Amino acid sequence: MALESNINSALLELGFSENTYAETVALFLWNSNKHVMALGLRFRNGFLYSRVFKGSKMYEVLRSSEKAENIQCIVCISSNPVLFYNAVLNKSEVLKCFENLECFKSFCDASIETVVANSIVSDEFVEVFLKPIKIGIYRRIPRVFTRASAAIIEALVWYTKMVFADESRRREYLNRILMLRDVVYRSSLNKVYREIIDDVVVHAQSYVS
Repeated sequence: MALESNINSALLELGFSENTYAETVALFLWNSNKHVMALGLRFRNGFLYSRVFKGSKMYEVLRSSEKAENIQCIVCISSNPVLFYNAVLNKSEVLKCFENLECFKSFCDASIETVVANSIVSDEFVEVFLKPIKIGIYRRIPRVFTRASAAIIEALVWYTKMVFADESRRREYLNRILMLRDVVYRSSLNKVYREIIDDVVVHAQSYVS
């Protein structure tokens, strides 16, 4: 009980809350399979709660209760936009970093080892309850907030919604992404950041006819 209390306190200290989703990168492991994705998580009664939407690979996996009971998940906490970009559009690069089942410490500030404790299936999404087992802290020096990093991560969140959206909403999401690209260009001269946001725009435009 004391260990569980300590983990819950650590999660809250890391910034997880009951009323706001924290954007993370998650590595799911089941049997010999691996899948990485960007995942929004909330703290909920001792669990990390998320919704995995229809259309994603993990939605199909989690629909099977037999598979869901054997799934591990490593949650990587980071504000590095390159990690989020790779998790959405270049998954093989992130999977290379997790070959030894450890967070890539160059990108991640902390990691949380969890297991899927419960899943509730609906037509549009699966509600997932992750039970935290162990927390690792890798970076103790604070980092400044940058609008460019936040804008890239926000653009990727809107991009992941496009696959589920109708044409009008896809256009709306594309416009949001274009505005976020302007933010990146105004707030950063970083070549990598600009290349990333440009690539997100190209991928988003492919969803709009």
